[in-house]
Amino acid sequence: MKAHSILSGASCALLALTGVLTGFQGLAQKPFEQEYLIRFSTTVSLLQQKFIYEGLRSQDPDALVWINPNEQNTLVRVHTPLDKNLLQASVDPSGLVIDYLGPVHGDQQQLKSVLESSEQELPQYKDTGDHGNDNARYETVKKAWIETHPVQYDQLNQPH
Repeated sequence: MKAHSILSGASCALLALTGVLTGFQGLAQKPFEQEYLIRFSTTVSLLQQKFIYEGLRSQDPDALVWINPNEQNTLVRVHTPLDKNLLQASVDPSGLVIDYLGPVHGDQQQLKSVLESSEQELPQYKDTGDHGNDNARYETVKKAWIETHPVQYDQLNQPH
């Protein structure tokens, strides 16, 4: 009888431990990532970039941000939905006006502006020293290029 109760106690303890570990595993997973394209009405100066970073990071401290000042846009990868009004309030003191804040995949014309040049054959990785943002920017630009150039992408994957 004693052996049966020890086995039952061990089984209960094992089940409880499994439940606790499963709960921690669920907590450790990051939420779904979202990518946004933000277009501004004018080119973005170096000083204005600070306002963009601060506004985005106030909504998601782990936001990955790539600003292309000449193209008047910003690519961002976040784990929470962005609030355009909050971001506009953050960049207002710098004089920036947000023309568009939405999915990267929303409009083919906007996807073209995501690429550094419409004549560019393939996206290029640019090392600025900030590997997290560099990788995020490259992945976003690469994904946009694949969506706008499906035939060329298929040709790249064909055996030669």
